[in-house]
Amino acid sequence: MMPPLNPFQRRSRLLFLGVLGGASAWVFLNGTFQLPFLQRCGIWTLTGLPCPLCGGTRSIKALLAGDWSQSIAWNPLVPPLAFLIALWAVLLLLELGLNRCLLPDAWWPRWSRRILALSLVLLMIWWGARIVYVFQKGNHPLLDASHPVAASLQSLLGLAERPCQD
Repeated sequence: MMPPLNPFQRRSRLLFLGVLGGASAWVFLNGTFQLPFLQRCGIWTLTGLPCPLCGGTRSIKALLAGDWSQSIAWNPLVPPLAFLIALWAVLLLLELGLNRCLLPDAWWPRWSRRILALSLVLLMIWWGARIVYVFQKGNHPLLDASHPVAASLQSLLGLAERPCQD
């Protein structure tokens, strides 16, 4: 049998669920995910290139509207991440309701560095592939081909600008 939650575990679960609930309330009340003080992605502004999460807002909007294909087109990482976050929230709610740890705490310290390292490597591979895809696609909404960094990378990769093929 799993041990009961200690006060720290209880507070951390409540904090996560509170932040998730607050973000959900923000979206519900404002109809948008965009924060007023954060208009553009920092990586996109500095380079003209999409970051690994660019298009995430539009992907979540499409996902909530039930348009899976459009959600995946904007950012294929969002649907699985949304599913994992929802699953995690359900697990935390169950733990709070039962006042028991459902996952042993011992597994996380042992695997956290490996999971983090693998996630970062996969994210960098995804980012590189996405940049090449966006350049090959042509006039993609997540690409600012007029930006000097994006233009330099485009010529370095030997990908000439083409009109949008949508």
